[in-house]
Amino acid sequence: MWKNEAEPSLLEILRKITELKLFPLPEYLSIITKRSNEEFEEDDSEDERDNLIDAWDEALKSSFKQLEKYADYISDNSSFGTHQGVKGLEFLRVMVILDDEEARGFLFSYEKLFGAKVLT
Repeated sequence: MWKNEAEPSLLEILRKITELKLFPLPEYLSIITKRSNEEFEEDDSEDERDNLIDAWDEALKSSFKQLEKYADYISDNSSFGTHQGVKGLEFLRVMVILDDEEARGFLFSYEKLFGAKVLT
């Protein structure tokens, strides 16, 4: 389905779903998939922008492999657990911002964990 067994982005996968009419997408995702690459680049203006669409634009740049690793991580199926210095276990839902540059630890890499960088 992908040339040279390339790792598709989530946006490419959604476009293929739309092209093959596998199932209907939510309206906000459908809007994103119908834009051309030029429209995607031009849409970076500072006009009034829809924050939800902006967030999806960024998220859909990720590869499916990254999504798989993230799903494993949040489902506690990953071999990693990152609770160093994290507070909030008493809360049902806690948002965590992962940033290797700001992290105090040096023995792990969030980018490697989620597949954004190659393992070394």
